[in-house]
Amino acid sequence: MSTVAADKFCAVCGDSAALMCERCMEPYCNRNCQAADWRRHKYSCIPMPVLVPNINAQCLEEQQLSAKPLVSKPNHGAIPKSNPKPINKEVKTVGPVSASSPVKSVGSPTAVSPEQLSSVWRETFLPPLNDFFECRVTHMKSDGVIWVVDVANIELMEQFNEGMQRVKSMLQLAKCVKEDSLVVVQGEKNIQRGHVLSVDSQSKTAMIRLVDHGSVVDFPFLEIYDPLPRMADIKTFAIQVKLLSNTGVQSNKHLTLRLLGPKTQDCFYPVQLKPKMTIPLNFPIKMLQMNPEVTVVTILEGCLQREEQPIALLQISTIGQINAAMSDKLDGKPSQQQPISGSLQLDTCTTVFLATRTNQGYRRAFLLDVIDAPPTRTFLVYEMDEGRISITTDVRRIPSELLGHPIQTFAMKLNDKAQQPPLKELLESCGPDFTVKLRLESIQGQEKVRRVSAALLSKGKQMAEVELNTFMGEVSTVGHKYWREAIENGTLVRITNIVDYKEFFISSMETLLYANLFKRMEKKCRPFGPSDQILIGSIVLVASPKLGHFRGTVCGVENDFFSVYNIDTGTTYLVESQFLRMSCRFLENMPVSLSRVQLKSVCDVPECAVIPKNAGCELMKEFLAENVEFRVEFVGSSTQLVDLHSGSGEATSLALRILPLMFTPVSFKSQEVAAAEPAPLAVPASVSAPAPAKVAAPATVPAPAVVPKELTVKTRPAASEMSNELLPPLPLSPPASPIIATKEPQQQFQRFFYKDVPKILIPLGERIDAFLLNASELSKSGYITACHFKNDDESVYFQDLFSLINSEGKSSHPNIENYIPCVGEMCLSMFSEDNSWYRGICEEIIGDKARVLYCDFGNWEIVSFKNLKPISSRLVQGIIATKCYVEGYEKSQKFSLWEEHIKTNLHVLCRVKEGPDSNSRTITIPDLDKLVTQKTS
Repeated sequence: MSTVAADKFCAVCGDSAALMCERCMEPYCNRNCQAADWRRHKYSCIPMPVLVPNINAQCLEEQQLSAKPLVSKPNHGAIPKSNPKPINKEVKTVGPVSASSPVKSVGSPTAVSPEQLSSVWRETFLPPLNDFFECRVTHMKSDGVIWVVDVANIELMEQFNEGMQRVKSMLQLAKCVKEDSLVVVQGEKNIQRGHVLSVDSQSKTAMIRLVDHGSVVDFPFLEIYDPLPRMADIKTFAIQVKLLSNTGVQSNKHLTLRLLGPKTQDCFYPVQLKPKMTIPLNFPIKMLQMNPEVTVVTILEGCLQREEQPIALLQISTIGQINAAMSDKLDGKPSQQQPISGSLQLDTCTTVFLATRTNQGYRRAFLLDVIDAPPTRTFLVYEMDEGRISITTDVRRIPSELLGHPIQTFAMKLNDKAQQPPLKELLESCGPDFTVKLRLESIQGQEKVRRVSAALLSKGKQMAEVELNTFMGEVSTVGHKYWREAIENGTLVRITNIVDYKEFFISSMETLLYANLFKRMEKKCRPFGPSDQILIGSIVLVASPKLGHFRGTVCGVENDFFSVYNIDTGTTYLVESQFLRMSCRFLENMPVSLSRVQLKSVCDVPECAVIPKNAGCELMKEFLAENVEFRVEFVGSSTQLVDLHSGSGEATSLALRILPLMFTPVSFKSQEVAAAEPAPLAVPASVSAPAPAKVAAPATVPAPAVVPKELTVKTRPAASEMSNELLPPLPLSPPASPIIATKEPQQQFQRFFYKDVPKILIPLGERIDAFLLNASELSKSGYITACHFKNDDESVYFQDLFSLINSEGKSSHPNIENYIPCVGEMCLSMFSEDNSWYRGICEEIIGDKARVLYCDFGNWEIVSFKNLKPISSRLVQGIIATKCYVEGYEKSQKFSLWEEHIKTNLHVLCRVKEGPDSNSRTITIPDLDKLVTQKTS
């Protein structure tokens, strides 16, 4: 018993009360009510304590200070109660209850109708804002949404639940189950409050969310009860929040969270998990136990001579949520991007975390090495969640809330390769998606787990026993010397070394950037001293005035010269020791993408049938010298037999071009001419575009700029230039054979080539007006063609130029007959859709036609020679069309809809940066996702 104030009156007899019920906190006297009536009340009152905690509820004082109704002449057995003040409802004063007035029992659910229930239960006990709070997980969903209860409210929630169990016998079945109403249901162990989400009248069931737990359960009507009034007067204890991933989160376990803002439209609170301030480097055992699905990212090829075992990089299925969080936090938000300044001492701190900017957005990464030489600091990083090496100049600090997530990609190798098929063959036969089942007995007793044995499963069937390792980007930790990347089918490559007419080396086009990086490493890599021994097999940087800068492996010594194998081209050189420098982490960890292949059909030609100096080999050498871009196609299942196609997208087979030239000799004279005169350039085809006339007609329509890569292709030498000694003998002519005099027509015109014409690119900047010229087939190429006009005068100038081009094309050229353009030559071409003339570039000769790229717009077509004319010098002026890669573009259905959207919106305001190709740009279109959403909605 507890003492009460003198102004309190007994709830039974109405006299002044000196005691208070310990259960319902109602006042009682200590005279007449200490007998049967008191005992009756003691065991019949609703055992619900005051459940609103002082630290979380602002309405507590209102509940405690609300006046208790005065009761005169008690009605024994009925205990009137005062309810908390309902939210958004008028407070009604309860008058005294007379002896003659009927007072219903508390256990009667009909005392208050559902419409009269308090709406307090719709609110939630919220923790303090902007502070971390400890909570218990009550329910989890796979999309990262979880339900938690503040630890400060757990004791109160347990008291509330205990009180509800005691009145279980008083509950009555719900007479009418309505959506969005409060009910009471029988849970697994006890009764709980529920929120009706939907009702199925046919099956007589309802979907109900347990408001103090979070789970959604389907209940039949026969298990749904009406709530008692006091059950609606208490706020909901469970809070719906969302993390980036619920990986590692377990039910009934505690987390430390912080609310980041108000409730979203999806009815959850964004929260932040208290960061650990470092990225966990141990193996993510709990994550893989809960989400065992993985995807093969790449396979690092090993060197068979060095007995390097192939390694597969597997990616955990939760990768998308972390990448989305990085984009939301950093993309387009300069205030959130913290630059990394100062010196980075990798010798003293081997693990440096940073965020690197990619074409897809910012990604978490490990720093492998840095070049501080001008013009700007260049970083070699390993994208830990993507499983790839990147070279970048844009790095930032990783937001602290994203540091506590484990690495999303790890390495895998076969445990017993003798008893299992090769790794690449195994993975290709089963597809990219697998499941891993960890062998926990292999890590028992270990504190730091970086390696674990597992079973690799595909569609529930075990495929192999494997070993999984935490991987931080350095291949030396998995037993490799270089980061060897296999060339995939369809990769853009170049020819780097010709062994003979049937065999050569190819490498990815990205390695063209290496030469400049090697030159900048010259000061970073120390030269060998007199006492330093250069070991066979060591990695070195070659910095030679004659050979240039490249990296290689020392494979021998000959007459004080070291034999160095260039690992990026497949060529071997003899280099003096003074031009060799020691290796560094940047040099060692840059990806190697080199493959020795044979050209299909050509490799089947016997050596005795091939002319030693033939036109086919000379054409291959020209491709090598000019770094011509090809798209590789593997023939059959072998990766050693290939065919190469033009990198412009045209399906021109190199094998078909080379094969007939293997039997055509080349004169020494033509070789000298080819070496002395620059070859015309062939430009890769742009994506198909609308008719040039349709785009160029209005003066306000933008003229985009396409600057494709330049390919040098020399034409086959004329038969008159070939040496008579190398030509096959002619048959004997009859005595009366007339002498046929041949005279070439005079060509009174000058040829102009695309490589010599100035390119006026879109300027770099944050808010640049770009005008679309061509966006067809964007999903295939990833870029559009656009341009920028400085002012109206420049727009009018180019419009006048296009009119002049059309006028000159329609005029006659009597002195020019049988005009055939060279590859890479600029010419005038009549467009088939409007019969107007435009400037074009001859990219390829196909019989009596030519493939022409309309350089002022970006589209192309096959044009007959009769519709081509040479261009005059006054029309050889700057080209404003620019190839623009769209940052963030993905080949998906929603972006194909955006492709249709941009065709009708020629004006784009964007941020412009340097592009990946020469004479190209990378543009960032603000709110690209919103544009797609608007288009798809």
